[in-house]
Amino acid sequence: MIPIESKKTYKRAEDQKRYEGDLFLSGRVNNSKYHCFDKSGKVLSTENFANFLTASQTLISLFIGGTYGIHNEVINRASSLISFGKMQFTHELFRLMVLEQLYRVSCIQNNHPFHQI
Repeated sequence: MIPIESKKTYKRAEDQKRYEGDLFLSGRVNNSKYHCFDKSGKVLSTENFANFLTASQTLISLFIGGTYGIHNEVINRASSLISFGKMQFTHELFRLMVLEQLYRVSCIQNNHPFHQI
């Protein structure tokens, strides 16, 4: 997990989203595919999320937007949008939720029963 250090703040939310989006796009490894977490995205079960990640068989990036969300340019260039539902969460909690889901994906891929509890 690589947090984007947003050292600037802007008065307009749109300018802040563009700045954060530019930082993300410029920092991707080898221009890898990326997927954004956004409440307008597709809601996946843990098993479907595991299948989704396994099927890509390539390096991908998962992007969690900033306080004001994700700039439209970043969303439009994303390979897909993934949602954890319509609720909103703090960034700290959401990062933890994503990590927990990645742990469950690892369990599924390794036939560990933890994900079934």
